[in-house]
Amino acid sequence: MTPISSTTISDVFHKLDPKPSTGGYLPDLHSFTGSQTLSAPVFPIKFVYKDSGTAPLRQHFVDLCPEGHILLLCPPEDSTNACFGGLLATAAAAQSVAGVVANGRVRDLDELEDSGLTIFAKGTSVCGQAPFLAPVSAGETVEITHPNGHKITIKSGDQLFADRNGVIVVDSTRMNEIEAIAAKSEQTDELCRQALAKGDSVKEVFAKYRGK
Repeated sequence: MTPISSTTISDVFHKLDPKPSTGGYLPDLHSFTGSQTLSAPVFPIKFVYKDSGTAPLRQHFVDLCPEGHILLLCPPEDSTNACFGGLLATAAAAQSVAGVVANGRVRDLDELEDSGLTIFAKGTSVCGQAPFLAPVSAGETVEITHPNGHKITIKSGDQLFADRNGVIVVDSTRMNEIEAIAAKSEQTDELCRQALAKGDSVKEVFAKYRGK
């Protein structure tokens, strides 16, 4: 079965909830290594600056991640150092982590590629995590502020979809509903595509298959 695209998931979300919101979209994330697609439950990790006074995790967050989950790394929004690197990628791959999405920066690209992990991130950095950031929670709910000001609340087990178009997270309680509608939506889009490829009018095709 072909994975449902992030764009289809986003379209379905906004049909179900037309109020202006992020729709679970995490902007400015790009594929750096591995496959260009991810679909699995998330395991959020929150980082803070080391001088914040918050007690760090007693165990390493990679060791805590359940098999088959995506590590969702959430550093402070203004941090410029990496929150994930080569040695951690080696460990994560060996422990059957599904992939890594860093809402921040990564480093050691050659080692990341060698690990075979699929990794999405905002960018890269030469600076490591340890001198600057401390992981303070693992598997707990995190909140990410979207550039438009909306808050995105993500809990462990929510489903993340990532591909060349971007990254989106869906509340686990809505997955069955959204996946069912998304599958039908992609079938409709395929009918539209076939008709448009024949030269049919966009207006007529959309009216016929999309009802608009």
